[in-house]
Amino acid sequence: PLDNIKGEKTRLLLEKEKEQLRSTIGQLSWLGNQTRPDISSNVSQLSGAYKEATVADVAYANKTIKKVVCDELSINFPKLNLNKLTLEVHSDASYNNLPRGGSQGGFIIMLCDDIKRSAPIQWQSRCI
Repeated sequence: PLDNIKGEKTRLLLEKEKEQLRSTIGQLSWLGNQTRPDISSNVSQLSGAYKEATVADVAYANKTIKKVVCDELSINFPKLNLNKLTLEVHSDASYNNLPRGGSQGGFIIMLCDDIKRSAPIQWQSRCI
């Protein structure tokens, strides 16, 4: 976590602070891509803000870290009927919902069987 940053929310980060934020975003990105779809949107927003990152962005990164630490998440992979598999895709987007403008979109791809058991195989959230 980037705990040592003080100042106004709109203050641009110093280079050393940006390096710490970049490292944090990278670690959160790995988690979001591998095991934590619930933080994918947060990571996308942090990545988009990096170029002109402020103290408020560090606070948002810290809030995301707290979510990872405090909110237990499990992804279930049930036994599927391999003879009756289908793909199911769910997607959504929000128009102009990001703090600096822009829109957010995301999707999840599920492997499903004939009795509606499903397992996630890929997800993503990003600026569109």
